[in-house]
Amino acid sequence: MIGKIVSRIKRRLGCSRRENIFKILPKHSVCAELGVFRGDFSKLILRYAEPKEAHFVDVWWLAFGEYYPDWGSYTNHGKLKTRIVYAEAEAKIKAFPGKHVIHVGSDLEYLQTIPDQYFDWVYSHEYANTNIPGRNCNCCVRR
Repeated sequence: MIGKIVSRIKRRLGCSRRENIFKILPKHSVCAELGVFRGDFSKLILRYAEPKEAHFVDVWWLAFGEYYPDWGSYTNHGKLKTRIVYAEAEAKIKAFPGKHVIHVGSDLEYLQTIPDQYFDWVYSHEYANTNIPGRNCNCCVRR
């Protein structure tokens, strides 16, 4: 459902790349990114949305252990260390001023600890995780 909404918005704005979503996101908001990996998209969130508070959630070593699985060159064929990737993401996020929280763990478990309507918007690399009616996010309804 959320995926279809985002696709419609992108078509109306003429957006073909996910980075163009920043044209419609409110600046100085409270947001979260679910699925951070190396923090490359996190950097874009911080640069363009300029959130007053941002939460970054990923499973890193909790799900994969010391090394990522072999996902081809993306993970150096299973030789990419999860803690090195976390350190990269942390450095990219900490390079920006503001209140930024990095959480190592399941995004769904983390969202359960956050009060309803806490976030102004949430970016998930898997839409299924944000499609929880009444939970945590105003990404489809403005206050």
